[in-house]
Amino acid sequence: NAFVALGAYQVDVVTLMHSLEPHIPDQVVVDVTSEAGTDLQHSLALEPVYELRLITERLAAAQAAEHTTQMQREGLRRQLADMTGLVNVAPSEYGAADNTLHRLVAECSPNPVFAAVQESLSPIVASTTNDWLAQHSEMRQDISMIHFQHEKIVEAIVGQHRDLAVQAMSDHIDYVLKTLRHQREAARLREIATARQLIVTEPASK
Repeated sequence: NAFVALGAYQVDVVTLMHSLEPHIPDQVVVDVTSEAGTDLQHSLALEPVYELRLITERLAAAQAAEHTTQMQREGLRRQLADMTGLVNVAPSEYGAADNTLHRLVAECSPNPVFAAVQESLSPIVASTTNDWLAQHSEMRQDISMIHFQHEKIVEAIVGQHRDLAVQAMSDHIDYVLKTLRHQREAARLREIATARQLIVTEPASK
């Protein structure tokens, strides 16, 4: 198994995945292929994943702002420019570019733990991002707000403003987490409404 440094500790990435086992019903199943080629399934709750991202990606953004190289800054600019052309045009492609941007930010940190965590969570983050963007686009008819958040993140990191990078990343992940919760609650209410409608319309038994 792969190990990454977390402070003074060595953390097993697979153990990290298992530590996210949910105690709430809001979960998805992620397929992971082991070194032996065996397909494993991990049930992951969405909220713990994004709460973990809120911690790790804030720290990654801070370190990226402090330690990013000129080449890495140019890479972030290019990625953001590519994403600009996808806003409100191709949501699914924007979702993939979104994940790439977050990976690049993690790789800008000199601590490999952030890139390792990002890679470990990439299956769930990729699928969730696509679903979330689709629902967000349907609800608001616009994803330019999300792109603006990405612009603020890149601007702060490229400008090497640590505190601004932390704040921009915090605001972004927090926004995603809040809207995920809103979407989940809306789906729950729709299910309740549908169930009530079925009860009302069901013919009375003789």
